[in-house]
Amino acid sequence: MAQIQKHFGINLPIATILQNPTITQIANILSQQTNSLPNSTLVAINKNGSQTPLFCVPGVAGNGLYFYKLADYLGSEQPFYTFQARGLDGKSIPHNHIEDMATDYIQAMQTVQPQGPYILGGYSFGSNIALEMTKQLQQQGHEVALLAVLDNFAPIEINKPKRFFIWMQKLDLST
Repeated sequence: MAQIQKHFGINLPIATILQNPTITQIANILSQQTNSLPNSTLVAINKNGSQTPLFCVPGVAGNGLYFYKLADYLGSEQPFYTFQARGLDGKSIPHNHIEDMATDYIQAMQTVQPQGPYILGGYSFGSNIALEMTKQLQQQGHEVALLAVLDNFAPIEINKPKRFFIWMQKLDLST
């Protein structure tokens, strides 16, 4: 992306790359010679398919490039969307609170699927945002059929930390 910016003077958002993954598609965009490319919060990796869409929140980096392989693995009948955090374009101001991110992501998601049941996923830090999205959607009366948490701590408080560390030592995970 930096090379495209350097050579063509066009700042391609990550969303544009995800939605146009071939060289031909990128070349067509570059031939438009425009810097007014859409920078959507919602990024469609696969818009097609007959199944309920899957919406996955990326980790702390804020972009879902690594979801591309997962979407491919799930097949062409599984619509798959991810989100791009505000601020990655270098223009908009990033969110300061998980609750605000969740609200924005829900609004973007509902442009594609206005009503539930929803299927949400989150990777690492994104799991916290997906959990907050679930809470907000349920408060609004929507159903979340599935919340998939990928590579994150369980969202519970450990009331007995000493037991936890003893357990880690027994498993030899403390080092």
